[in-house]
Amino acid sequence: RLLAVAELERKNPALAAARHDRTTLEFYFTCTPWLLRHVLPRLPEGALLTWLDADICFFDSPEPVFTEIGAASVAITPRRLPATLSALERQGKYNSGWVSLRHDKTGQACAADWSAKCAAWCFSLPEAERYTDQKYLDAWPALFPGTVSLSHAGVNVAPWNIPVTAITRGKKGLRLGAD
Repeated sequence: RLLAVAELERKNPALAAARHDRTTLEFYFTCTPWLLRHVLPRLPEGALLTWLDADICFFDSPEPVFTEIGAASVAITPRRLPATLSALERQGKYNSGWVSLRHDKTGQACAADWSAKCAAWCFSLPEAERYTDQKYLDAWPALFPGTVSLSHAGVNVAPWNIPVTAITRGKKGLRLGAD
Protein backbone atom coordinates (compact mmCIF):
# COMPACT_ATOMS: atom_id res chain seq x y z
CA ARG A 1 0.00 0.00 0.00
CA LEU A 2 1.32 3.42 -0.90
CA LEU A 3 1.52 5.90 1.91
CA ALA A 4 1.41 9.57 0.93
CA VAL A 5 3.70 11.89 2.84
CA ALA A 6 0.64 14.08 3.45
CA GLU A 7 -1.01 11.19 5.32
CA LEU A 8 2.11 10.64 7.41
CA GLU A 9 2.20 14.37 8.20
CA ARG A 10 -1.53 14.45 9.03
CA LYS A 11 -1.04 11.68 11.59
CA ASN A 12 2.16 13.22 13.01
CA PRO A 13 2.01 16.98 13.62
CA ALA A 14 5.68 17.05 14.70
CA LEU A 15 6.67 15.73 11.27
CA ALA A 16 4.41 18.24 9.50
CA ALA A 17 5.96 21.10 11.49
CA ALA A 18 9.47 19.93 10.57
CA ARG A 19 8.79 20.45 6.86
CA HIS A 20 8.87 24.22 7.32
CA ASP A 21 12.41 24.70 8.63
CA ARG A 22 14.53 22.40 6.46
CA THR A 23 15.47 21.72 2.88
CA THR A 24 13.66 19.09 0.84
CA LEU A 25 16.52 16.62 1.33
CA GLU A 26 16.63 17.28 5.10
CA PHE A 27 12.86 16.70 5.23
CA TYR A 28 13.30 13.37 3.42
CA PHE A 29 15.86 12.36 6.07
CA THR A 30 13.35 13.43 8.73
CA CYS A 31 10.66 11.19 7.18
CA THR A 32 12.68 7.97 7.40
CA PRO A 33 12.20 7.27 11.12
CA TRP A 34 8.59 8.47 10.98
CA LEU A 35 7.82 5.95 8.25
CA LEU A 36 9.37 3.15 10.33
CA ARG A 37 7.45 4.34 13.40
CA HIS A 38 4.23 4.29 11.35
CA VAL A 39 4.70 0.84 9.80
CA LEU A 40 6.26 -1.05 12.73
CA PRO A 41 3.13 -1.42 14.91
CA ARG A 42 1.17 -2.66 11.88
CA LEU A 43 3.41 -5.73 11.65
CA PRO A 44 2.91 -8.90 13.67
CA GLU A 45 4.55 -8.83 17.09
CA GLY A 46 8.19 -9.89 16.71
CA ALA A 47 8.40 -9.21 12.95
CA LEU A 48 11.45 -7.41 11.60
CA LEU A 49 11.10 -4.23 9.53
CA THR A 50 14.06 -3.14 7.41
CA TRP A 51 14.56 0.29 5.89
CA LEU A 52 16.72 0.30 2.76
CA ASP A 53 17.82 3.45 0.95
CA ALA A 54 16.61 3.55 -2.65
CA ASP A 55 20.16 3.36 -4.01
CA ILE A 56 20.95 -0.04 -2.47
CA CYS A 57 21.53 -2.91 -4.90
CA PHE A 58 21.54 -6.63 -4.12
CA PHE A 59 23.82 -9.03 -5.95
CA ASP A 60 22.99 -12.03 -3.79
CA SER A 61 20.48 -13.05 -1.17
CA PRO A 62 20.33 -10.86 1.94
CA GLU A 63 19.64 -13.97 4.04
CA PRO A 64 23.14 -14.00 5.66
CA VAL A 65 22.47 -10.46 6.92
CA PHE A 66 19.14 -11.46 8.43
CA THR A 67 20.87 -14.46 10.01
CA GLU A 68 23.39 -12.06 11.56
CA ILE A 69 20.55 -9.91 12.92
CA GLY A 70 19.00 -12.99 14.52
CA ALA A 71 16.55 -12.06 17.27
CA ALA A 72 18.00 -8.56 17.78
CA SER A 73 15.53 -5.69 18.06
CA VAL A 74 17.80 -3.16 16.32
CA ALA A 75 20.40 -3.59 13.56
CA ILE A 76 22.56 -0.86 12.01
CA THR A 77 25.43 -0.69 9.54
CA PRO A 78 28.86 0.74 10.35
CA ARG A 79 30.23 3.03 7.66
CA ARG A 80 33.63 1.23 7.75
CA LEU A 81 35.62 4.32 6.83
CA PRO A 82 39.27 3.96 5.84
CA ALA A 83 41.79 5.97 7.90
CA THR A 84 42.12 8.47 5.04
CA LEU A 85 38.44 9.39 5.46
CA SER A 86 38.22 9.24 9.26
CA ALA A 87 37.21 12.93 9.34
CA LEU A 88 33.85 11.85 7.89
CA GLU A 89 33.09 10.07 11.16
CA ARG A 90 31.80 13.43 12.41
CA GLN A 91 28.76 12.58 10.24
CA GLY A 92 28.28 9.34 12.14
CA LYS A 93 29.82 5.93 12.73
CA TYR A 94 26.80 4.28 11.13
CA ASN A 95 24.96 4.67 7.83
CA SER A 96 21.18 4.88 7.88
CA GLY A 97 20.90 3.18 4.47
CA TRP A 98 20.09 -0.15 6.19
CA VAL A 99 18.22 0.00 9.50
CA SER A 100 16.26 -2.94 10.90
CA LEU A 101 13.82 -2.64 13.80
CA ARG A 102 11.80 -5.43 15.34
CA HIS A 103 8.16 -4.99 16.36
CA ASP A 104 8.85 -5.30 20.05
CA LYS A 105 9.27 -2.92 22.96
CA THR A 106 12.89 -2.05 22.08
CA GLY A 107 12.28 -1.61 18.35
CA GLN A 108 9.30 0.64 18.98
CA ALA A 109 11.22 2.68 21.57
CA CYS A 110 14.03 3.11 19.06
CA ALA A 111 11.63 4.28 16.32
CA ALA A 112 9.94 6.71 18.73
CA ASP A 113 13.25 8.13 19.95
CA TRP A 114 14.70 8.48 16.45
CA SER A 115 11.58 10.10 14.98
CA ALA A 116 11.27 12.60 17.85
CA LYS A 117 14.94 13.58 17.55
CA CYS A 118 14.69 13.97 13.77
CA ALA A 119 11.52 16.08 14.08
CA ALA A 120 13.37 18.39 16.46
CA TRP A 121 16.63 18.52 14.45
CA CYS A 122 17.60 16.89 11.16
CA PHE A 123 19.96 19.09 9.18
CA SER A 124 22.97 18.58 6.90
CA LEU A 125 25.20 20.32 9.44
CA PRO A 126 27.61 18.04 11.34
CA GLU A 127 27.46 18.72 15.08
CA ALA A 128 28.89 16.79 18.01
CA GLU A 129 25.79 14.66 18.62
CA ARG A 130 23.85 14.95 15.36
CA TYR A 131 23.95 15.04 11.58
CA THR A 132 20.84 14.49 9.43
CA ASP A 133 19.07 11.28 10.52
CA GLN A 134 22.37 9.40 10.71
CA LYS A 135 24.45 10.58 13.68
CA TYR A 136 21.67 9.63 16.11
CA LEU A 137 22.49 5.98 15.36
CA ASP A 138 25.85 6.35 17.15
CA ALA A 139 24.05 6.28 20.51
CA TRP A 140 21.87 3.25 19.76
CA PRO A 141 24.20 0.52 21.07
CA ALA A 142 24.12 2.25 24.49
CA LEU A 143 20.45 3.32 24.38
CA PHE A 144 19.12 0.04 23.01
CA PRO A 145 21.21 -2.84 24.41
CA GLY A 146 21.61 -5.75 22.04
CA THR A 147 21.76 -3.52 18.96
CA VAL A 148 23.57 -5.43 16.21
CA SER A 149 26.26 -3.61 14.27
CA LEU A 150 26.17 -5.52 10.99
CA SER A 151 29.54 -6.96 10.02
CA HIS A 152 28.62 -8.52 6.67
CA ALA A 153 31.10 -7.11 4.13
CA GLY A 154 28.43 -6.68 1.45
CA VAL A 155 26.08 -4.44 3.41
CA ASN A 156 26.13 -0.76 2.45
CA VAL A 157 29.28 -0.95 0.35
CA ALA A 158 29.86 2.54 -1.00
CA PRO A 159 32.60 4.73 -2.45
CA TRP A 160 33.73 5.73 1.06
CA ASN A 161 34.34 2.16 2.28
CA ILE A 162 35.37 0.26 -0.85
CA PRO A 163 39.07 0.86 -0.01
CA VAL A 164 38.67 -1.25 3.15
CA THR A 165 36.45 -3.91 1.58
CA ALA A 166 38.14 -7.13 0.46
CA ILE A 167 37.14 -8.01 -3.09
CA THR A 168 37.82 -11.63 -3.99
CA ARG A 169 36.97 -14.03 -6.78
CA GLY A 170 34.90 -16.87 -5.40
CA LYS A 171 32.70 -19.70 -6.60
CA LYS A 172 29.97 -17.24 -7.54
CA GLY A 173 32.22 -14.62 -9.18
CA LEU A 174 33.45 -11.43 -7.55
CA ARG A 175 32.66 -11.29 -3.84
CA LEU A 176 32.93 -8.74 -1.09
CA GLY A 177 34.68 -10.33 1.85
CA ALA A 178 35.25 -14.07 2.08
CA ASP A 179 33.39 -16.43 -0.24
